[in-house]
Amino acid sequence: MNLLRILLGGPPSKHARPRPHAHPRPQRNPPLPRPRLIAFGRNLAGLVAVSGSAKVVHALTSPTNPHLPLALGVLPGMVANGTNYSDGLRKAIDLLAQAPPGFAREIIVLCDGVDNVEREALLGQVHRARGMNARIDAVAIGHDKAGHSFDFSRLIAMTRPTGGRVMGVGSLKALQERFEGLAARGGRDLGRAVAKVLVMDVSPSMTEAWDRSTKLACAQLAAARWLAIEAKMQ
Repeated sequence: MNLLRILLGGPPSKHARPRPHAHPRPQRNPPLPRPRLIAFGRNLAGLVAVSGSAKVVHALTSPTNPHLPLALGVLPGMVANGTNYSDGLRKAIDLLAQAPPGFAREIIVLCDGVDNVEREALLGQVHRARGMNARIDAVAIGHDKAGHSFDFSRLIAMTRPTGGRVMGVGSLKALQERFEGLAARGGRDLGRAVAKVLVMDVSPSMTEAWDRSTKLACAQLAAARWLAIEAKMQ
């Protein structure tokens, strides 16, 4: 009836429903990505010892905690057979999971040979580290010693997927320089806060003579220097 009125020239009925305009439906704004939380300021440090299995020597704490250097002193008494990088990473990742939101995460593995326990589990732990954006670095101590073997391809498989790298050292001086560089990441004066876990190899080969001392004693000195730099930056 309304169409007939229009064709005959009359006005449309006042009761007729208005035709809807063919306006496109407004698009809903896509949700904005959640901002990535980043923490700035003070770092955290933890310590894990690894032989045939791994043990947490000190949980994450401020590098200024006086118990951390003392924890390094107990490592010689923890020397035992076997090398289990998988369990070392497992314990380190468990510690890093306790870091506050926004912290960067890093694992430093100080090793002197080839792992021979739980080898098949290593890549699974690397995958866990990647899942929390944790970087794994490996410091290979004594790699230049005649007759001493390193499986560098395995160390690369442990570090490279996380953005880390393998660093070989042939002297105490080189070891200290490496640890000074690792301490220089993050902290109050350098930006983003970082939770760092040092995984120390305490297998029997770490007691071998190296650079006028033993590999373990040199590792303790370098780690103590690392903690001192971390503490100074807090």
